[in-house]
Amino acid sequence: MKNVLKDRVTFFGFPDDGDSTYGRIHLDGHIDQGIAKIDPRPRLGGQYGSLGEGAVLTQAVSVSKSTDKNGTTLSGVPQKVDHLIPLYWNDSWIDWEKRVFASIIANIK
Repeated sequence: MKNVLKDRVTFFGFPDDGDSTYGRIHLDGHIDQGIAKIDPRPRLGGQYGSLGEGAVLTQAVSVSKSTDKNGTTLSGVPQKVDHLIPLYWNDSWIDWEKRVFASIIANIK
């Protein structure tokens, strides 16, 4: 979005917030008759670190979903965050979201 709209877009939060154009898939590792195999599995909503059926290991990986008109990958690398709002170890998501919202309101031009 920022690549197209330039200064008309402002990002608040932390670096992961600047890259919402990616998805995750799981790669499941299996041993089948003594041979190691890797099988991709889509990540369903709410799945975090769960082993696939029969898997001995699972790794979630980010995958790109968007490119520009020349095929250059736009996702996978976070955009620069204009207003960093750190997430502290003792924050709840609600507390952090309140700070982000307050920063947005304070920076409206």
